[in-house]
Amino acid sequence: CARLQLPNGQIARYLWKETHFNSRRSHNVKIWITLDGKPKVGEVQYYIECRIDYTSPVEALAVIKLFSLPHQELLRQSHATFVSCQYLEDACTIVVNVKLIYSVVAMIPHKLNDEDRFYMIKKPGADVNYLGGYSEEDEQIDQ
Repeated sequence: CARLQLPNGQIARYLWKETHFNSRRSHNVKIWITLDGKPKVGEVQYYIECRIDYTSPVEALAVIKLFSLPHQELLRQSHATFVSCQYLEDACTIVVNVKLIYSVVAMIPHKLNDEDRFYMIKKPGADVNYLGGYSEEDEQIDQ
């Protein structure tokens, strides 16, 4: 599948589909990882369905390349409004259940001391969109 509709109505896509067929940028997502209970930001490479063993049900999974933790000093000085991360590329690739994805975010390139970084922008109200019945339009472009 090329897209995943989240409970908040947003549609998360994966990198390959977006880079080869259109200019959308909805493949960066926030996820909950249970190790520290804090959200992480990553770039969805693709979605897969698999069965861990023959007795378990089929699970929907996402292969995600993570961004670093936010720059702590910038985060503190901005009162947690400027979230600046580095893209870790292949250094931190994880596989998670798609149920851990809870929001689509934009990661906008910027430089800090000549270092390539990305700052996160989330869609305002995305965490509560589903309360009002909001559902993102899915204008599929198939090639």
